[in-house]
Amino acid sequence: MLRPFLPLHHGLFGSLGLVFFWLLSSCMTAVVAQENITPADATPKSEPPRIQIADQPQSIDASHYLHPKLSQSVSFEFHDASLQDVAKWLSEQTGFLVVIDEVAFSSHQKILNEPISDTLKAIPIYRFLDRLSLRGIRWMLTDDMIYFRPTQGTVEAYTEQYDVSALLANGYDGAKLKTLTEEISQEYAPGNDEQVTVDLLGELLFVRHYHPAQRRIACLLKALETPARRIWINEPQEHQQIRDALESKLTIQFKDTPLSTAVHQLSQQAGIDIRIDEEALVRGVKSLRTPINLEIRDHKLRGILNVLTAQQLLDWGISDGILWITTPRSLKVTKKVALFDVRDLCTDEDENNALRDAIQRQITPDAWTETGGSEIINFPKTGIMIVTHEERHIEAMLKLLEQFRVAIRSWKRTKAVVVDDSEEMETRSYRMPTEVAASLLQTLSELVEPSSWASQTNPNGWGKIRQLPSWNEIDDRGTTSYSVLLIEQQKKVHSKIRKLLKNIRYGDSPIYASEGASDEIDEEAEEMGGMGGAMGGMGGMGGFGSGL
Repeated sequence: MLRPFLPLHHGLFGSLGLVFFWLLSSCMTAVVAQENITPADATPKSEPPRIQIADQPQSIDASHYLHPKLSQSVSFEFHDASLQDVAKWLSEQTGFLVVIDEVAFSSHQKILNEPISDTLKAIPIYRFLDRLSLRGIRWMLTDDMIYFRPTQGTVEAYTEQYDVSALLANGYDGAKLKTLTEEISQEYAPGNDEQVTVDLLGELLFVRHYHPAQRRIACLLKALETPARRIWINEPQEHQQIRDALESKLTIQFKDTPLSTAVHQLSQQAGIDIRIDEEALVRGVKSLRTPINLEIRDHKLRGILNVLTAQQLLDWGISDGILWITTPRSLKVTKKVALFDVRDLCTDEDENNALRDAIQRQITPDAWTETGGSEIINFPKTGIMIVTHEERHIEAMLKLLEQFRVAIRSWKRTKAVVVDDSEEMETRSYRMPTEVAASLLQTLSELVEPSSWASQTNPNGWGKIRQLPSWNEIDDRGTTSYSVLLIEQQKKVHSKIRKLLKNIRYGDSPIYASEGASDEIDEEAEEMGGMGGAMGGMGGMGGFGSGL
């Protein structure tokens, strides 16, 4: 089927991020020094508009991809129902013919005969069907028929085509989209599976893959239309309610409480669906009657779950609208996919790579494909980042990115700003023999920037000069009278005055190798003299771009 995708609008930003990415990922501390501060009345140079990172959507589920009848919400309760009972109910709800592949289940009779109990509270039908995978049952819709087969059985790949013309028109790279599609679906076809192919022909992406992979790909392409701060791919909206509940504080007191009872009490207190993955616990030789002894007061549910599961060598995760207590092995086989809008941090390919390196150094360094692992960070477009990982590490990544943003904003507020102050007025005093001072009093306005000096014939000029007596100097040659020329002028004019005084004093003496060198020596001597002032600190450190 042909699936259109809407355009994505993006902006342009500055660069200079590579050094800062490296520094920030290594120590997470920005050390800055302030040199010149822009005057309050100065007009700042225009900057590119700031990127506004949206907070919505938080997740993209499969409802837009699946048949509308499977996306309709239902409420129902199954009590020790057979798979045949489920098939009958499903046919009544959807009007589809439901087929149980008896041949495929012939070697999986235990799965076929195991009773099914579940409570559906206003959830889409497809989500209940997804939960059946925990019981070893896989489903697929083909030609208005729903097939039930064992998850361990043979499955056929099928072809979907996706219209990505709008994404290509809005800056996404076709080759990168193809690579990304292959990478995020790899876990559903490990190794060299000849049934799996991905081809980009013109503006159509042809994907031959299995049902779970097709759903993930469709949700990802949908998310690329409207990127946001963090979007979970192929995740129901209910998961956000669970994540919010994880931050609520609870008080528990378990004393020799069976694990199943403790989990049920937690579920009731938190107001979310928390269940035990019984199949996984059986495989891990764990009992639902394992006694739990734990007392925690006024603490977040997330922390309580961490302590409870760690004591029992278990783990927890969110899937199909449920928070599952399961084994670490079962949790790790299901990785999650998320999209991060980092256009405020990345403005080109180099900064994409720098951010990738920074994240990989900070979060599970050995888990990424670059270091021999299986997790990926992919940029189908500058500033749009796709990540696969376990949920807890994706949560950690979101926090890390926010730390980057805070650090960059703080740095940009205090970083050194180069200011062109050459036209600012300042008053300087130049001490010299009185005879030289008297001559310059008459001629300086003719020798340096004549139009800038105030006079009767030039009332709009701004430069002023006065001669004041100074202390005489006495040496073995006698007494020399000294004066001071007090000059009020622009800084750039003072620079020319200093050069003139040097030439008057030294002429074209060979003591200086070149005019340029003499300027440097004279300037350095001037600044290191009685001018005072604080030394400059560290220079600028680069940044993620000028969009902040």
